[in-house]
Amino acid sequence: MNNNNRGGIVDDKYCFEEETQLTVHKTSMFFPGDGFIVYDPHGELLFRFDSYGPDSQPRDELVLMDAFGKRN
Repeated sequence: MNNNNRGGIVDDKYCFEEETQLTVHKTSMFFPGDGFIVYDPHGELLFRFDSYGPDSQPRDELVLMDAFGKRN
């Protein structure tokens, strides 16, 4: 991952008043590429990571998106 593009997600919906367990689901176990979806304890989609397959450049880059597919 390119360290020059690192950033954080800052939004009230990602901040919890107490310790909270999130569910991380790997999305592409049988297809090219890599991805993960992160859900809150109520099953609401918080954000996702996708690489868009083996042809994406650079190959080790994951794209962080919010629940609506907007890049962060």
